[in-house]
Amino acid sequence: MSISKTYVEDKTKKRRPFGVWALTLYALLYGGIYHLISTDTWNVLQGNTSMYRKDEVPIFYVYAFLNISIIIVSMLTWGGMEIGRKSFLVFIALYFLGDGIDAFGWGTWIPDSDDVSGWIWYITDFVFPVVCIWYFNKPSTKEFFMKEWSFLLERTSSALFDVRLSLR
Repeated sequence: MSISKTYVEDKTKKRRPFGVWALTLYALLYGGIYHLISTDTWNVLQGNTSMYRKDEVPIFYVYAFLNISIIIVSMLTWGGMEIGRKSFLVFIALYFLGDGIDAFGWGTWIPDSDDVSGWIWYITDFVFPVVCIWYFNKPSTKEFFMKEWSFLLERTSSALFDVRLSLR
């Protein structure tokens, strides 16, 4: 009698904490995908630079690099990679704090009291990186992350093997 590998549970694997789930998903969707395709960055990447000053165009390329980097490191962080966690914190801090500083002038401009979307943007740009740094550096959260690349390779190769078996 043989037991399929897919039904054997690995007791050493840690469950993904809810905070990792929520923060990486928010960063992926809001900091990565949404800001990449719905802002002026998308226009510049498509070659529509005529409506921007010359000194603004390189800034949009930096934003595009940060958006794409956030997409990549969010997926690595979601998978439990230690390098993903560290890179995630760096890129989140650079992007959100940089965006907040760019938009709000180092905190010298504060939205009007009736500007709800301005306040949400203001709070997100300054609070989200701080929450991420605090949460991802908690000892209980750090336990989820693996320090080796071999874990990802083993998981990927076993998934490919399972797919090949199911196709037969």
